[in-house]
Amino acid sequence: MQTVIEQPIDDTIKVAGRVTFDDARLTHAFSPVSGRVMTIEARLGDRVKKGQVLATIMAPDIGTATSDLRKAAADEKAAKIDLARQRDLVTKGAASVRDREQAEATDRIAEAELSRAQERVELLRGGMRGVAQRYSLRAEIDGEVVARLVSPGIEVPGLYAGGSPTELFTIGNIDRVWVLADVFEMDLGRVHRYSPVTVRAVAYPEHSYRGQIDWISEVLDPTTRTARVKVVLDNDPRFRLRPEMFATAEITVDPVRALAVPVHGVIRLGETTFVFVERGQSRDGRHRFERIPVVLDPSVGVAIHPVVSGLSAGMRIVTNNAIQLTGMLR
Repeated sequence: MQTVIEQPIDDTIKVAGRVTFDDARLTHAFSPVSGRVMTIEARLGDRVKKGQVLATIMAPDIGTATSDLRKAAADEKAAKIDLARQRDLVTKGAASVRDREQAEATDRIAEAELSRAQERVELLRGGMRGVAQRYSLRAEIDGEVVARLVSPGIEVPGLYAGGSPTELFTIGNIDRVWVLADVFEMDLGRVHRYSPVTVRAVAYPEHSYRGQIDWISEVLDPTTRTARVKVVLDNDPRFRLRPEMFATAEITVDPVRALAVPVHGVIRLGETTFVFVERGQSRDGRHRFERIPVVLDPSVGVAIHPVVSGLSAGMRIVTNNAIQLTGMLR
């Protein structure tokens, strides 16, 4: 027998999720220069280190950038010489203020052009290889080559050429991954940042991974009425958690208090759900029971379910071998 009371139930919720890359551990490699791919140094599936050469590109842009820098430096030097001369002439009364102002404007333009040329060469410097106009495209992070969209001999547009650049490589690191899951609106009040989470991949249900909620979206999906949450997980040595895998996440949440009954005290016959409530004793000393239909919420709780209707606090119900009473009552 058990008395029906208000008690805490359902301290976890189970939601569906999807494994994704940590966006700080995923990079898309584009060529900053236009040219022809000469060699491919990294194959699909290769593990690469930051700074490792992925491909070599014959790039006339390198020669153009170097030439532009030299010209800009010469123009800037000439502009400064002319500005100094104009200032001296104005001091001696041999030139007008307007001539000096024009020289100052020319000097500022030359400085800006020199700065632009220097920045462009600096962008290319990491991959420049001597005077042969070869550019080495390098990995920006440690990781695995998860996509290679380039072959030797093809022409690739530069990232700064003004057209549509072509992604050449995708490099990802799955030492640490994200699990993105959707929490229903009704449960959001019980989910908090840093709430503990246990994740299981559908492909490997026997393995569990423990983490915590790192982020909760402030915007709900208007169709599903869910909010996206993010869990950060360290992968295992075999890298079982792979991007785009489906997973389930059990989130530890604030428990709900409600009238509840244990599942093993509930009888289901067809579409009817009921429990046996004690109604005192008969004259011969035997206990009397009454079959009471109840409505429960099976979506909440595992061992116990909250009572929607049919029972009141203080009632005593049969919890052991209740099924044996079904044949005794009419």
